Amino acid sequence: MALRGHLNLSDALQNLGRSHDAAEVARRGMELAARVGLTRSVYGALVTQNYAEALFHLGEWDEADRLLTRAMDNELANPYASVILDHRARIAALAGRYDASRADLDAAQRLQPARPGVQYAFAHAFAAAEIGRALGDTAGAREEVRRALEHEALAPIPRFTWQLVWLGLRVEAEASEPAPDRDYGVGAMAEDVAAFADALRLERFTLLGLSMGGRVSMAYAAAHPARLERLVIVDIAPDIHPPGMARIRTMMANAPEAIESEEWAVETAAAANPRADLGELRHRIKHAIRRGPDGVLTWKYDRELREMMRRGGRRETLDLWACLPRITCPTLLIRGAESDVYSPELAQRMLAALPDGRVVEVPDAGHTVPGDRPEQFADLVRRFVGDIR
Repeated sequence: MALRGHLNLSDALQNLGRSHDAAEVARRGMELAARVGLTRSVYGALVTQNYAEALFHLGEWDEADRLLTRAMDNELANPYASVILDHRARIAALAGRYDASRADLDAAQRLQPARPGVQYAFAHAFAAAEIGRALGDTAGAREEVRRALEHEALAPIPRFTWQLVWLGLRVEAEASEPAPDRDYGVGAMAEDVAAFADALRLERFTLLGLSMGGRVSMAYAAAHPARLERLVIVDIAPDIHPPGMARIRTMMANAPEAIESEEWAVETAAAANPRADLGELRHRIKHAIRRGPDGVLTWKYDRELREMMRRGGRRETLDLWACLPRITCPTLLIRGAESDVYSPELAQRMLAALPDGRVVEVPDAGHTVPGDRPEQFADLVRRFVGDIR
């Protein structure tokens, strides 16, 4: 019963979008299964699947893949072996390893020709559809999804309602060397978004950006209004409220180039923002630092950005206020009630400039609204994006 409780709780948490909590509960479930000899049981297999899925949503694709491969080495009984293969195929497809993904899908199909339920159909269809989309077979990809949705009385499941694609902007993307031109202007990054959307063949989509990502989203939305169904801008305006700007400049200018440890970085960030959810903060820090060739931990984003703040910053050349009237899609402005970056006056000025805008304030949240109040933030976005369905 305890193992089943770990399974059900991790599943519920993932359905709510709480991937950090889901991963922790599923990990404990796997440890329990190992202690009592139930790793190869139905519940042991499913809690392993839940852990891998939570890692997948957290961006830990390599670890999820290793976990699923170890599960296959345990010679699981069917249909659970086919489920593990389907999930591994999904990761391979998204990573561009289409041959490996197809091999896993074919093996899963041999093990389980008929998919008896949603939990067995979606991962298989997702991987097959992603292969088709990437190889130019849009009609085949849609047919895979259509068949998966044919189950009787199928209601939308939160984790499968929208496909979420995350783009790391050039200011934060992991690279051994910075971009040669070191152009970190909003216009250049908006062009990156356009190239990314074109590469993924996204005809129409919803775009969401926080802070710098919100500024880039404004520029992209103004330049490509017909491509967007919805736009969500989180705690940012064309101008930055002076107290917030001063804080950010000081923080970046004083940031050490050599980081003592990941835990030190987490503790320092938590002290600067006590509202932040600690699990979300740990995830952000883990993906914000890297180990250099000399073995020393440092920040992923280019040192030149910190040096620029030490010199007093630079002025953005693109007039984002002029961009706002050209944004024609419905636009949600989300403001943290305690934000020192996005003042109520800036929010109202944006609202007046946007053809179809609305603003929502999240209580007890600062600038990093998704990290300070993740559940409230997710609910706001789901309801806004859900208006189009």
